[in-house]
Amino acid sequence: MLHRVILLTGVLALTGCATLFESEEVRLERCQKKGISRDVCYQEERADRRAALNRQAWSKTEHEKAVLRKIGLDE
Repeated sequence: MLHRVILLTGVLALTGCATLFESEEVRLERCQKKGISRDVCYQEERADRRAALNRQAWSKTEHEKAVLRKIGLDE
């Protein structure tokens, strides 16, 4: 079970990893080529990053709750 939690956490941490290898300028230019303004693209990218961080934090919280339940310290 712990192996699955660690694997899931790793996958969530790597969410959006493909865009990490591109510069911000390249990603914004790609948006412009699609007809999307740089401002909108930047805002959406930031929202995606925040969502990924929130998912990662939620996963950690759920893992901590599961550990507490397992050892009998749940509320």
